[in-house]
Amino acid sequence: MEHCILKRGQITTHLNNIYKYPLTLVVAAMGYGKTTTVKDFLDQHKARYAWLSVESDETSAHSIWHSLTKQLSRIEPEFGHRLNTLGFPIDAPQRDRILDLIEDYTYLTNNILVIDDYHSAQAPELDVLIERIIRKKITGFHILIISRTKPLFNIEELKLKGYCFQLNSSLFELSPDDIKDYFKLYGYDISAAMAKQVYAITEGWITAVYLVMQRYAETGALDQGTDINTLMEKAIMTRYTADEAHLLMSLSFLNSFTPQQAVYITGKKEAARMMQKLSSDNSLIRYDGQNKKYILHNIFGGYLKELLAA
Repeated sequence: MEHCILKRGQITTHLNNIYKYPLTLVVAAMGYGKTTTVKDFLDQHKARYAWLSVESDETSAHSIWHSLTKQLSRIEPEFGHRLNTLGFPIDAPQRDRILDLIEDYTYLTNNILVIDDYHSAQAPELDVLIERIIRKKITGFHILIISRTKPLFNIEELKLKGYCFQLNSSLFELSPDDIKDYFKLYGYDISAAMAKQVYAITEGWITAVYLVMQRYAETGALDQGTDINTLMEKAIMTRYTADEAHLLMSLSFLNSFTPQQAVYITGKKEAARMMQKLSSDNSLIRYDGQNKKYILHNIFGGYLKELLAA
């Protein structure tokens, strides 16, 4: 079944802020349509952009830099070539030359550098360089980071100082009305009640909605089938350590839980800290600040329960 793109005005409105900030940050779990939505927006608006997809668990900043400058060469050949020749900066003077070069070539041009799968970049020195570029606030040069987790540089401070605009993961969730429209894109005119049923199963996770729709096309039934468990195993659980996975399975039988309950149930003093880390902008693990409780996504919680019972 060919994938269709559901246009959502709310996301478009937020993405229009790209040119107002040095950094735009899109963070959500795998399968929420981040990459597809951003690329469609940039193409529709005929934006000048270079796109870098970071390879899985890339630890070499020099390798990432080579790929990055190669992509920049596609929109500004001489600019990309000169950055590549300078190489990844190993000291302050070299970094300053790179910042000056970026400013010389991109001033008032509205070039966008998109770094997709930033969570795969395991290179702290790259974080330092990206943050320096952001703080330089070069008019005409904008960075858009797409990631499953927040980058390790100080996002909250960057937001407070007007350097960063973040699209919250909740923006990418499909509402029941969105789900109805999404099914219609594929030729299925489901009722509002059926759309609500799909939402109850998926909680708006677009990849899960797609899998439910595939099963609906095959069987006429609205259920998640087994493909979602495969998605969980390959795309979600591989990101967790054995201790993190065991912690989540231990807590999965609760609909919601406080940090204190996490510590008590698991017997681990570090459970509260681990949950804070795991829930940081994670669409599948949410922290309800008002009630001070963690809530696991419906499908994710169900999958963890199955693992626990196995």
